[in-house]
Amino acid sequence: PVPTPVVAPVPVTVPVAPAPTPVVAVNPVAAPKAAPVPVPTPVMAPVSVAVPVAPTPTPVVPANPVAVPKAAPVPVPTPVMPPMKPPSKSPTKNPTKTPTKSPIQPTLKITGLGLVNANTNAKVMDLLNGTVVRMGDISPRLARPTFNINASFTGMVDSVVFVHKNQRYIENNAFFAMCANSGSDFFNCGGKLACGSHEVTAVPYPKDRGQGTAGEGLTVSFNIQCN
Repeated sequence: PVPTPVVAPVPVTVPVAPAPTPVVAVNPVAAPKAAPVPVPTPVMAPVSVAVPVAPTPTPVVPANPVAVPKAAPVPVPTPVMPPMKPPSKSPTKNPTKTPTKSPIQPTLKITGLGLVNANTNAKVMDLLNGTVVRMGDISPRLARPTFNINASFTGMVDSVVFVHKNQRYIENNAFFAMCANSGSDFFNCGGKLACGSHEVTAVPYPKDRGQGTAGEGLTVSFNIQCN
């Protein structure tokens, strides 16, 4: 076969139109705007909506009903009445006061006298009217009298005054011994209570040194036999 000859394209010149010159008006007039055309609002047809109704709950009765506590009643304030003046009373006489009795104190009294061995500070015997003290009966045996006399008493006694053979002895310390003592240590009267007959009087007082009103005393007569 014979090949078909290829013809080269011939260029074609296309004429270009000149750009138009803008025309400017001397007194430009604003063109009126067109009035807007109202657009009708579409009307929607009502749509019926079914509202679900909740079922009525069935009341539940508890097996053991609990009583609901009642509220405490609110107290109503009591109206306060203004105080009323008491009726005037006729003056009364002052009541007679009953005198109060002071407690009765025990009577100051000497209730007894005792003979004490000054060597041992032991009581030998009670001294009564007519008592006979035999030295040979006293144990341990005494070569000579070594005695003292103490007073027993009631009441608030602060001192005792002894009288023996016209001599006065004042004792301010319990046990109230005629020839003195230091606590339970009795001093020896020595020759004051020698062998022979004796009479001793003891009187209690409410104050030291035989001061104040004297109480009830006691007098005892006795005899000391040395043979």
